[in-house]
Amino acid sequence: MLTLQSNQSNWDDYLKYGERLFFKRKSTIFKEGTIGKEGFYFLQKGVVKVYTTTFTGKERTIDIMFSGQVFGEQTVDRQPYFSTARAFEDSVVYFLPYWKLHDLMKEDHALRLLICDALRTKLDLLLNNLLIQSLPAEQLMAVYLLRISMQYNNHIPLTQQEISKYTGLTRITIYKIFKKWESNQLILVGNKNITINDLQRIEEIAAIPDKK
Repeated sequence: MLTLQSNQSNWDDYLKYGERLFFKRKSTIFKEGTIGKEGFYFLQKGVVKVYTTTFTGKERTIDIMFSGQVFGEQTVDRQPYFSTARAFEDSVVYFLPYWKLHDLMKEDHALRLLICDALRTKLDLLLNNLLIQSLPAEQLMAVYLLRISMQYNNHIPLTQQEISKYTGLTRITIYKIFKKWESNQLILVGNKNITINDLQRIEEIAAIPDKK
């Protein structure tokens, strides 16, 4: 799954330099257009949705963050946030200010690697998101569902409207794909959630190579 994923245990020694924050479901962590703090966020527990507003005024989900991930690091130079982060579930987040880590990074090689890896993976994610958008609708849908299902054990707690914001596909297109997959028993669509019944077939549709 192409997300900004870090091993949470690798960050445990550095959380003492941060501020522990609790965000209830649907509460905003930072907002697009506001001046960013000099630091970044670490998601210790919960789920956070990062999204932006298109020129037409529609919401478009950029990524869905899970425990152990870093986000909000794009405002190191005190420029405005280009996206909004909102708690998708009740979440525990640490804000890590750069001024507390600046001197530590000079002498702590492990911390430098963590931050560099986070930035590199974020760039990989953005690049792959651009490439994914050129895929056929059904393949694109499979890729995005697999990203989320790997965190939820093949269960996707999203409505079709939320999936539309995440994938960029219309709700009509999503409905047609889901109907096809349901009839072939690949997924089960319930009230505000989707369950993958045939993971192997969804992986084949996404054209993800077998990991052996």
